[in-house]
Amino acid sequence: MNQETIASMDTNLFFLVLLGIGIGIVVNVCADWLPKRLWQADEFPCHVVYRLMRWISVEASIVALVLYSHAVTAPGASLLQSHTVQQKPWLQDTFLYASCGVLLLIAVIDLEHRKVPNVLVGGTLALGIGIAALFGPQDVTVRMILGGIVGLGVFGLVAGLRQGGMGMGDVKLAGLIGGMVGYPYVFIALSIGIIAGGIGSLLLVLSRRINLNDSLAYAPFLCIGALITLWHGATILAWYSQRFI
Repeated sequence: MNQETIASMDTNLFFLVLLGIGIGIVVNVCADWLPKRLWQADEFPCHVVYRLMRWISVEASIVALVLYSHAVTAPGASLLQSHTVQQKPWLQDTFLYASCGVLLLIAVIDLEHRKVPNVLVGGTLALGIGIAALFGPQDVTVRMILGGIVGLGVFGLVAGLRQGGMGMGDVKLAGLIGGMVGYPYVFIALSIGIIAGGIGSLLLVLSRRINLNDSLAYAPFLCIGALITLWHGATILAWYSQRFI
């Protein structure tokens, strides 16, 4: 490996870390500002140590997510590489980094306020479909719309059958995730999210952090499923098809 290659790698790493820090700042500011703007919610909680720890945690998380997204897209292993914009790698990277920021923001707000902002879900979905329609192949737009419909339908049915078990915010988030990953990958994302939610709930109950009657912020688990699918959905689907189909 020559010195020019090493210098290029160092420059890319520096840029990605700065990008992650910048996205983290936006996520933290929006997590404080959006709830007050939308619901006149008080800051949660108003403790200096908590605020500092949350800012540091979000910054570290988004930097790690950006770096991992870059590591996945570099060899062409991400879901987007398989069905979207091979001719426009900048668009693929931008979509992944933006998705990391939006999903982390939704997770933080749901953890603190037990709500998922409609404006964030609807605006992100509309923007994503619009960009796909302008820059991507036609089948990508169709898959995004179909994925959104499936996500809304599946979680809407679950919410209807189990009153109080799932909020409408989670239903709308499932629609957004379906639009992000597209069809048929929406089934992978929601399945991972449900499994993660079940494991997380069990661990919290066993550790006595919550009891069986307490409500649980479900959005973070759905967001985990979405990110794993964006990174590795194509690989997971190929493995499943070879094993079971």
